[in-house]
Formats: sequence, C-alpha cells, structure tokens
Amino acid sequence: PMSEEVAALLKRKVKVRVHATGNTELVASLKTNDASTDAWTTQLAPGSKRKVKLPAIPTDAQYSGNNWITPLDGDIYVSQMSIPGSHDAATGEEMATIAGDIFASTQEQTLQTQWDLGVRAFDLRPAIYDAIIGSTNELWLYHGMTRVSVSWATAMNTLQANLTKNPGEFAIVLFRHEDESTLGKNTNSDDFNTYMTNYINANSSWIVDWKPDLTIDECRGKIILISRFSGSWSYGCFTGWNHDAAGATTTLRNADGSKSATMYVQDYYNPSDHATKWNSIQKHLDISKTFHTDAAKVNHWMINHCSGYVGTSTSSTYRSNAAAQNPKLIEYISSDEWEGSTGIMLFDYSGASLSNGLLGGSTEVYGDVALQTIIDNNYKYRMKRKGE
Repeated sequence: PMSEEVAALLKRKVKVRVHATGNTELVASLKTNDASTDAWTTQLAPGSKRKVKLPAIPTDAQYSGNNWITPLDGDIYVSQMSIPGSHDAATGEEMATIAGDIFASTQEQTLQTQWDLGVRAFDLRPAIYDAIIGSTNELWLYHGMTRVSVSWATAMNTLQANLTKNPGEFAIVLFRHEDESTLGKNTNSDDFNTYMTNYINANSSWIVDWKPDLTIDECRGKIILISRFSGSWSYGCFTGWNHDAAGATTTLRNADGSKSATMYVQDYYNPSDHATKWNSIQKHLDISKTFHTDAAKVNHWMINHCSGYVGTSTSSTYRSNAAAQNPKLIEYISSDEWEGSTGIMLFDYSGASLSNGLLGGSTEVYGDVALQTIIDNNYKYRMKRKGE
C-alpha cells in the first residue's frame, strides 16, 4: 500500500516485476491514480485490487535473462543471500565419452542456459588433459574419471561474457583439482598448481577481492573464486570440507590468509538413503536461516548441497536423488514458517524440469522450480546491509 502523500510525491507508476520459472523477466506498470488527467493523489488502499496485463514474452531483441541480482540493494552482504548453484555444472555440456553419460552426468542444461535461468554458483572440476594423441596439455573439466567436452578456459569465458553483458550480476565458481586417475589425464598436483596459478594470475581483474563482509556492489561484474584446496595463486579464496552427514564447520579465507570467516558445508554426497540426506540438508538450512537474526552469524557463509546419490554413482542415481530432494527443498523454504538465507545451494539438474535417461524415459527432477524458489527467497525478507 502507498500513502496518498507518497503517491503525490513520486508522481509515477508502480512497476510490477515478475520472475518467471525460466529465463525471462516481465515488467508491467500500474498507475496509482484512476484517471490519467488526475493529479497523482489517488492511493492504493490496503486490500484494494488493480488489474495489470503482463507483456508478451520478450523477443530476442528484448531478451535480458533472469538478472535477479541486479535490482537487489548493493549494500546487502553476499553471505546473507540465497544463491542457486549447479553441482558438477559442466556435465550439462556434451560428455567426451558415453561412459560420462552413463555414470557422471548431473545436469541437463548447458552452462549458458544455466546462467540464463538464474544459476549464479558453478561447481567446476578442472584437471590437465594430456591426451596421448593430439596432446593439448590444457585445463579441462571432468567429473571424476570422465571428461566433459569443455575446457576450463571456455567455461570461464562463458561466465565472463555474461558478466560483461550483465554487469549488475556476479558469479561464484567453486573448484577442486579432479585428480582421479584416468586415460589422458595428468594428475600431478604440482603441474596442476602451475597451470591454475598461471590462469588465475592472468585473469585476476575478474576475481573478487574476497573478505567476510563482501557486499553485492563489491562483487558486481566479477567472480567469487573459491578453491577447495590450497594453491600458490594470489587471488580468490580457499577452503575445504568433509563429506559427513553432520557436515563441517570450516574456515573460508582469502589468498594471503589475512581475512577469514566461519563457513558451514553440507556435502553428504553418498548417503545411506534419501531421508538421511534430507535431514542433513534441512539441518544446514536451519543454520543459514539465522544469518539475518543472529548478530554473531551475520557474515558466516554456507554451502549446502542437495546433490548426491544413494548406492552407486551413476547418472540414474543422481537423477533419483534430485527427484527426492528438490521437491522437499521447494516445499520447505516456500513455507510461511521458514524465513532466511539458504546460502550457496548446489543441486543437480539446475533449471531442468525433467531429466532424460540414456535409454529413454524422463524423470521429473523439479530443478526449474527449485532454482526459481531459491531466487525468490531473496525477495521474501529483509537481509542485513553493510554496517548492520
């Protein structure tokens, strides 16, 4: 509701901005007076109704993507946000072998499509691809022993291009050295450190100077780079965690170790059953939701994984876990009784409604609604701002 005084002062229309489950945003205007010739003094009384006709889906020329960070107050702490992410994000690209389709695929959408749908945290797993024939000696992306047909540089260039086009947004990249031994992969940690150090130091202008109390404005147009192990590069930040059901309380620190924060991580990726996995997810949601009410936790950070599998690691078991966990996540954080941050939320099949099996058949994985529900959570309550 807008008071008569405020309506008269603003002398403008109220804009209604709609986040759809998809890669478009619709904006329509609603006047606060009933007649176009009247002064702007007619208020919208509490409980009153107005009709608004939403525009058609934008054409390609009007397309802007789901830029949900851009309108947020720049003084909001990043640690207070709910940020949707994709586990093993690059597996939505073409896998290099059929084994990858069978055992290692956790996404249906490409990196570009994930960005367009609002994903802003990307779990990437680089290693040195050292092919026997036509050796490239380049950082490539993997999931375990299986290679994705996209290099680390290509993935990062995709994010950088989107940030150039959408400077009000930012991205988070979490990465680790995927060092499981397989044909064509150089697993030497010293070699990897050299390659990654050269890349990061050469692209430092894209990387956020991390600190615990980062605000949205300090990150716009850049990448928060989080490594899961220590390296000799001078930019980004470092952490590490276990994979227990209880989760981990660990430390997130900047490259030179001068700044640090408490970080909670739940990455119970191989649970005994789906119910036990959900209990771990819920436990950490109930921690992160206190970030805006508990002064001691204002700049604590959270990474909460919905992703995982029960039994043996296959694309099918990842699919089954998503079908079990994503609906529970949607229901839980959509509840009127639940209010607060999810932190960085990594899940499988981000942005996908259905996941298709290699031999046919589809499973409803609810990755589209889960993604949008996390985004919408940022508009549900008041997050802490700089200095609060």
